[in-house]
Amino acid sequence: MCELLGMSSDRQATPRLSLNVAQEFAAPGERMIEFDGSRETRNTDVRLYVYDGQVLLSAARLYQGQTTNLGTPGGMFAPVFAI
Repeated sequence: MCELLGMSSDRQATPRLSLNVAQEFAAPGERMIEFDGSRETRNTDVRLYVYDGQVLLSAARLYQGQTTNLGTPGGMFAPVFAI
């Protein structure tokens, strides 16, 4: 749990806001892609954005290395299909 404490313009402390994050570590999966005529492996990062127990948005990225920046050759946002 994270507590944030802010100051208003009249220097009064604002009430604390508690944020709950439900997240567990999961090692990245891997997918094969064809890029510039050769097959290469990319890590996958799939996220589900949930509010009040309902999935609002799903997103996925393909990347190579330690970071998920989109500068990776062949790295991109990827569609998420529910099956």
